[in-house]
Amino acid sequence: MRFIKKKYKWVSRTKTFDYLIVDESGSDVVKPCIKAKYSYKVLPLRSNVRLLNHSIITFFLFQIHLVILKRINLKGSYILAVSRALKSSVIVTMIDNNSWCKGLHDAGYVRIVMIQNGIRDANELDLLPPYDVLFGYPRNKPRNYIGNEYYGVGNIKSSMILYKKSQDENIKNQVLFVSQYRSDRAEPIFLSSHLVQWVAKFALLRKMSLVIALNSITPSTRIAEEQMYRNLLKTPFNCTSRVDDYLASYRAIINSRIVIGCNSSLLVESLAMGVPTLLCWNQFILHEETYNNNVLYFDREEFNQFSTIANSTYLDFEKKADEIITLSNTIRSEFINKIRSDYCEFSPESDIIKSIQNRLEKLLKN
Repeated sequence: MRFIKKKYKWVSRTKTFDYLIVDESGSDVVKPCIKAKYSYKVLPLRSNVRLLNHSIITFFLFQIHLVILKRINLKGSYILAVSRALKSSVIVTMIDNNSWCKGLHDAGYVRIVMIQNGIRDANELDLLPPYDVLFGYPRNKPRNYIGNEYYGVGNIKSSMILYKKSQDENIKNQVLFVSQYRSDRAEPIFLSSHLVQWVAKFALLRKMSLVIALNSITPSTRIAEEQMYRNLLKTPFNCTSRVDDYLASYRAIINSRIVIGCNSSLLVESLAMGVPTLLCWNQFILHEETYNNNVLYFDREEFNQFSTIANSTYLDFEKKADEIITLSNTIRSEFINKIRSDYCEFSPESDIIKSIQNRLEKLLKN
C-alpha cells in the first residue's frame, strides 16, 4: 500500500533515455560517470514521486505474474517497467543495500550496474543482490558474488576531488568531525554526541575551527542533526552537508588539519587521501594489527561508559590527536598505500571516472 500511495508524474511516451539512474540519492555521483553525449533519467525511489505513462502501466501489469511468483518484487517490477518504457537498457545505482533489483538481472532487457556506496564488511557484501556489473572496493570483493563483472575502483567521490599534497599545511586550521547521526538508530547518535564533545574541547584548546560533516541525506533530518549538535556544544562550529553538496565532506577533508570520527567509510577515505585521521571504534579496519600504531581505538564497551568529556580517557584521545597532527608529514607511505589499494584506490593521477564511463558506454553497445 505504501507503494501505491504516491504522487505520480506523467512522462512523455516519446522520450527515451540511454541510462536509468536509481535513485535521487547518489545520482549526483553517478551522473559524471556517464559521458555527456548520452542521455539519462533519474528515477526517484525514496521520495513520494513515481513516474507514469501508458507504457509503464502496460509493462508493469504484464510483469505482475513475476511478482506473484516472487521472482521480482513490486518495486523491482516498477523499475523494470520504467526502464522498458523509456528504452533505457542500462540501470545504474549507488543503492547497494536494497533488494529492489532482485531478479532484474535475469530479465534480459536491462543490465544492472551498481557503484558501491561505502565500505561494507564481508557479510554485508555477500547479501548483495546479483548485479551484472559491480564497481566496488578492491579489498571487498564479495565472496559469493555471482554477477558477470567486478571492478575494484574504490570510492569515486574522493577521486572527484583534486587533492594537491603540496598544499600549505599552515592554512588548514580546522578540525573535521565526521558525524554518525542516524535518525532511526540510537547507538550512532549516542556515539556521535559523546565523541563530538571531546573533539570540540580539543579544537577550542588548540585554537582551531570545528567543522562537522553531517550524515543526513534529507533536508528534514539534516535540520534535526544540526540542531542536536547545537544543543550539545557551547562553542561555535560550522557544518557541511551532502544535502547541499554531495562532495561537501570531501572538500572539508582536504582543508582539515585532522579528521576525527567513528565507524564511517569517510574516515578510511580520509586516510587514503593522506589526511591525518583519528578513528575511534571503526569496525572497517581496526581489527588488523597493521593499523593499530596509526590510529586510536576505543571499543564499544568503552564508548558505553562515556558520560561526560571529563572522563579520564579524554587525555588519551588528546595525546593521540596531537601525535597524529605532529606526525602528519611523516605518515607511513606504506600504510597509506595499503589503504588505497585495499579500499579506496585513491590516486590524484588516476582517472577512475573515465574508466567507469568507458565501461558504461560498452554496455550500451553490447
